[in-house]
Amino acid sequence: MNQITRTPLRNLGYDFIPPEYLPEGKDEYYLRNMQNKNVISYRHLTFDEVEELKKNGNKSDDWNFVMVTDAFLPELVQHCNFFGSVRIGKLEPY
Repeated sequence: MNQITRTPLRNLGYDFIPPEYLPEGKDEYYLRNMQNKNVISYRHLTFDEVEELKKNGNKSDDWNFVMVTDAFLPELVQHCNFFGSVRIGKLEPY
């Protein structure tokens, strides 16, 4: 039989590694960040980008966790919900 654990939606994207398994001084994203060995650099969203995303029906529990590349086009992202640490790479209108 499957074991189903129900948690509040606001917890989606967080607390997926129990604290006892995290090395001291590390957060739950440390392995993910180590795996990002490519040369792509990410930055925080600008105020205008956040406003454009909201205007297009997007939501985030914390916009500070949404990182993008310089080739990000917010007008191409519509009706998405972002939870936890999110990275969005190059977007093109094709």
